[in-house]
Amino acid sequence: MSEFVLLCHTLPDGTWHHDWLIEQLDPAEMARPLLSFRTAGRPDLGEDFEAERAPDHRIEYLRFEGELSGGRGTVRQIAGGRAEIRSMTGDMLAVDLFVGGRRFCFAGRVFEGNRWKFACAIHNPGG
Repeated sequence: MSEFVLLCHTLPDGTWHHDWLIEQLDPAEMARPLLSFRTAGRPDLGEDFEAERAPDHRIEYLRFEGELSGGRGTVRQIAGGRAEIRSMTGDMLAVDLFVGGRRFCFAGRVFEGNRWKFACAIHNPGG
């Protein structure tokens, strides 16, 4: 199973967004890039949200907190856990997040350019 992290990215001008990063497990990919979305939403809370697809990030961002190079601001981790990508195409992503004993099943689709909508179904163990 892979991992995910939710970072709060504060820009130098004081604005912020969340970076939702999901590890892609691919034995052929030594670098294992992180699937990346920018959002104001909180996937770790099991809410529906919109996001903007961002370039893949390096695996190091699963553990990184602090100042970013090049004057790009700072990031701090606000959530993380296990993830399982069930299916993925260029315009669709089905991923399960496992957070605090709960399983959030997200279905995301492109709706405009690189903008995505994610809908969540919450599955609690034993119920």
